[in-house]
Amino acid sequence: MTLIKTQALLLKKINFQDSSTIIHFFTREQGKIAVIAKGSRQLKSQFRGYLEPLNLLDIIYYEKSTRDVQTLSKADLIKNFVVNLKDIQATYFSLAILEVLDKIIHQNEENQALFDLTVKALKYIDKNSSEPETGFIVFLFGAIKILGYRMDLNHCNFCGRDLKNFYFDMKVPQPVCFNCSYHHFEEITADQLVWLKSVDNLDFVQEIPPIKQSQKSARIVAFLLAYAGMYFDFQPKLNSLEMLKYLN
Repeated sequence: MTLIKTQALLLKKINFQDSSTIIHFFTREQGKIAVIAKGSRQLKSQFRGYLEPLNLLDIIYYEKSTRDVQTLSKADLIKNFVVNLKDIQATYFSLAILEVLDKIIHQNEENQALFDLTVKALKYIDKNSSEPETGFIVFLFGAIKILGYRMDLNHCNFCGRDLKNFYFDMKVPQPVCFNCSYHHFEEITADQLVWLKSVDNLDFVQEIPPIKQSQKSARIVAFLLAYAGMYFDFQPKLNSLEMLKYLN
């Protein structure tokens, strides 16, 4: 049995027996893991208040290779990304990041670059709660690139023509020119494409370029979710964003 210490983000949790919890973490060094937090639902538990979504933690757990669920020993709070989120949209876009993470990463698959990107995106939304959609877009773009599915924003994916704007369909989430699109395709405008290209070249979330009102669109989110869903095999409708639509 090995004692492991790592940074972690809580993806989801499930009540287990009378007082314990099964936690699914995305960790910086070990990837996605499942642990049991014994007695965590008791009033005097050392874990009480720590095992919540949008908490960045330092955790220590016991790992045994023959087990699918490891045992959590200790958890210390590094950062709570909910404290400064006065806008409910910021909270739900942050939760949407965790929801996407849970869909696109595999168990015990280490990806420090993706972990760091996630933390930077959550920090961005925490500091810019009026622009949560921007942080979510940058996270999606970065995750798609890190996992090896970077898109071509310069050429039509069907005929190869240069793109000044592009069109997409939820069933065909690829940038295509007007000639290759159909009447039901959605447009990403030239102004929006310029901003997307600037995001595509980012290294750090803190360097996000300003976004004009003309560039803002739920279509960008829809396109990126459809694109990611196609490659990572998940439905582009996220519970977090559907709940946000309902509340709005």
